[in-house]
Amino acid sequence: MKPLTLALLALAVLVLARPPEGRAWTGRVVEAASGQALLVRAQDGSDVLVRLYGIEAPGPAEKAGRASREALDAMARDREVDVLPLAGSGSRVDGHVILDLQDLSSEMVRLGLAWVDWRHCARGVCERWLLQEQEARAAGLGYWRDHPLGKSAGRGVF
Repeated sequence: MKPLTLALLALAVLVLARPPEGRAWTGRVVEAASGQALLVRAQDGSDVLVRLYGIEAPGPAEKAGRASREALDAMARDREVDVLPLAGSGSRVDGHVILDLQDLSSEMVRLGLAWVDWRHCARGVCERWLLQEQEARAAGLGYWRDHPLGKSAGRGVF
């Protein structure tokens, strides 16, 4: 093959391998950056910080924040996930992260390791997550064990 043809072919492979903005892509979790964000390595080798859609987790300085990050890390590290970006682009996106057909935002709420962020959670799925949050609160799971009243996350109602 001619050098120009090879160069064009290589460029086409790189463009096609890059996850398209706003479209689902698959990657491997490098680590949990917090209880609500993962560092995911895309198939092209780039690292993307993915904030889990619709949830908030305790801050990293809080004991519960460390526990939340560690739990998310244990769930997802070195695992293949599907990322469905809803906002952002390039190396930082917000979206759904699916592991073994389970949305990790939902799983973190169900385990009491995060709560629904009503300021930003505007999809129908957020109502289902609220029920999971209420169940986790009632059972005293995760964050709710030490914080039964919890945080309002902008709702003003518990």
